[in-house]
Amino acid sequence: MYGGFFLNAATPTENLTIDGAFSVMHSQYGDFTTADPSNLYKGIEKITGQMTRAPNSTENIGIEYSVNVPWDNVLGSLNRRLNLGPLRLRGEWFHTDYIIFEPYLPAKFGWQYNRQDPYSIFNFYASLPTEDEKWTLHFFAKNFTNTHYFISSGGSAVSYTALGGTPPWLGGDLTYRF
Repeated sequence: MYGGFFLNAATPTENLTIDGAFSVMHSQYGDFTTADPSNLYKGIEKITGQMTRAPNSTENIGIEYSVNVPWDNVLGSLNRRLNLGPLRLRGEWFHTDYIIFEPYLPAKFGWQYNRQDPYSIFNFYASLPTEDEKWTLHFFAKNFTNTHYFISSGGSAVSYTALGGTPPWLGGDLTYRF
């Protein structure tokens, strides 16, 4: 196995930050023999092909923009008590190449869920801190486009299980730092 991970961040303007990451990996079973724990009667077998849970590549891009809202004009005297800072908006895109979950389940048996096809996930965030950043109100929308994907999968000749990825998830929180 060998590969690399590259990360870069830039701030082209005072209010805009762009970050990105790219990983590339070559992961193949070479001279690897083992026994399938769910099918021991087959004995020791040689495993070939791509390693499990090791995508060939992943990509991440994030864009964050900080908006200086004139809170005194929007909220009037209420802002003198809240003392709000800039509104931060962030969008993220994540993409992964295909993933193999089980080295023991060949395609000829119809284990269509043994391989997760490439997929992308989009997340969005909004944060509103106070100027001293002791309080922050966060909102998020994760897997905004409702991408269906599996994060694990496995089975044997008689049973099979798979765990789906997170569905669209909306929420928020209020944080206090002391």
